[in-house]
Amino acid sequence: PFLDEFQSCYKKSYRWYPAIYFMAWLIIVGVDSMAIYLTIYTVVFFTLCVLLAVFQPYEVRWLNTVDMLLLLDLLVTTMLLLRQALLDSESVVITGMVYMLMLIPLVFISAGIFFLFAMQCQTCRFRCQKDKAASTKEKSVPLVRVNQPAKIGDISESWSGNACLSRDSIIADRF
Repeated sequence: PFLDEFQSCYKKSYRWYPAIYFMAWLIIVGVDSMAIYLTIYTVVFFTLCVLLAVFQPYEVRWLNTVDMLLLLDLLVTTMLLLRQALLDSESVVITGMVYMLMLIPLVFISAGIFFLFAMQCQTCRFRCQKDKAASTKEKSVPLVRVNQPAKIGDISESWSGNACLSRDSIIADRF
């Protein structure tokens, strides 16, 4: 039950899918010291993209899409780095593309945080307007129908709760 909270975003039949990411991480860390690491990185990221496209393990569709885009970003980045390493050259264009691709996850995260913040502000603003409307209704005095005079302090069904005047407007009308 406790560990289910960490894997609740996955479909019930694909709760094993995080193990694939863990195995990929072990492979990447294991081959980091080898000379052919960029080729292995490319194979690992390509395999992860294919597995993600085949299984679609997340319950929510947009998580599958975002995960696929981030893995494709890593795949293209490693392919560009591999090309640059094989040609043994420092191309300014490729280096610029790699830096731009590295900024894509930062843009995703920043946009997500901004979206959550905007939604929270909108919810708070709606709640504040609702509270203000409720406090205004508490300060208002209901009107009494002319054909049924009501006693002071008596609350009866003859009072119309929809048509209300504020205390200030009643006092202003009297004077």
